[in-house]
Amino acid sequence: MLCVIAKLDKRSTEKLTAIQKAAAPDADGKPLHGHITLAAYMGEDEAGFMAFCAALLKGVSRFAVKYTHLAVLEETSIVAALAEKTGTLAALHRRIAEVYGSSLNEWTGSDEVWLPHTTLLYDPKADLPAVCRKMAADFAPFTAGIVGIEFSRATRSWAAPTCAIDERNKEKQTPERGIAALRRFLRGERKISITSAPGPSGSGWLYASAPVTSWYANECECV
Repeated sequence: MLCVIAKLDKRSTEKLTAIQKAAAPDADGKPLHGHITLAAYMGEDEAGFMAFCAALLKGVSRFAVKYTHLAVLEETSIVAALAEKTGTLAALHRRIAEVYGSSLNEWTGSDEVWLPHTTLLYDPKADLPAVCRKMAADFAPFTAGIVGIEFSRATRSWAAPTCAIDERNKEKQTPERGIAALRRFLRGERKISITSAPGPSGSGWLYASAPVTSWYANECECV
């Protein structure tokens, strides 16, 4: 399954992590991966799907989302921070679902079923309503910044991609390199990100980049 995810800025991820750890300090031993899933593609034409998403994202600037409350999603055994289904986030999902809805999974295939959220805890054995109430004591609505859009393969053992644009080497990130990175990704050799950033002429090119250790672009502020 190939997922399209909206990556949160560092401050927002840290804020949600603090809420998570206060109520569930063990939190299944994995760091919180601050993101919202836009689509989970299960079809056969991954190259075509990725090309469509790249074209859709061209020129899209970084944008904000508002987290409004926490909730238990019983069907998937998670406690999640729910975001408003509005603005750029909703528009991107809606367009992907209009074209690829029949090839998306049951949770992202249409606007009616899609619930934008960030998972704070997955534990089928826990008293999730109790955990949610404890987390909610430390939660207040806030606005988060979306600093990138990434492709990620969903596997049984989750590995959060650390992909980004290296602003110091933008001149090396060309469409040709992007296509090569896409091909390596489809062969399972690379995790990549598709992130909106201005090219040398302000064209809003989208670069596919191999993982780097740091995010060099200016991150959105959360409130």
